[in-house]
Amino acid sequence: MTAKQRRLLDFIEEFIRKSRYSPSIKEMKDYMGVKAYSTIHQHLQGLIKGGYLTKDGKVRGYILKGGELWKQKEL
Repeated sequence: MTAKQRRLLDFIEEFIRKSRYSPSIKEMKDYMGVKAYSTIHQHLQGLIKGGYLTKDGKVRGYILKGGELWKQKEL
């Protein structure tokens, strides 16, 4: 996991904890301070491939895998 992916995952986890649903791609983009949606999609794909997230196909459908367990994985 890259430092930027970890930062995004921390944001997603905190957002879900507070609101009970995942942030939108725009909210992720704004938080990360990037201009291109494709940048966020690349980070999300890396998190999915790494086993940290899954996507259920719904809007705001990113789901954390294993709760706090992802923090135990090495960078």
